[in-house]
Amino acid sequence: MFLNALSELIQGASTPSISPIWQRDILSARSSPCITCTHNELLVAFLWKCRTIVLDLHPEEIVHLTYLINIRRKSFNFELPSRYYGNAFITPAALSKAGLLCSNPSTYICS
Repeated sequence: MFLNALSELIQGASTPSISPIWQRDILSARSSPCITCTHNELLVAFLWKCRTIVLDLHPEEIVHLTYLINIRRKSFNFELPSRYYGNAFITPAALSKAGLLCSNPSTYICS
């Protein structure tokens, strides 16, 4: 949206066709949710475990997993205003000792 608005201004428009709004407060941080059911979409967790095994890290070393999820078109308890230009993503994260991650079944990652 930002780049489209910039392009419109460069091409001579006096204002962008979609006026930006600034409502960063709608994406404020909250407490992490508790997992209450089994999730079968754990490809990232599986890759994290396999990577850790291949690296042959010390069992006590802490390994991290962080990735981005775009929430702009996701279905949550809120809806972003159509004119919201800002970033809309979350960064779930997990950490574990390498030994625990490698020696436990995949269900360990999900708990």
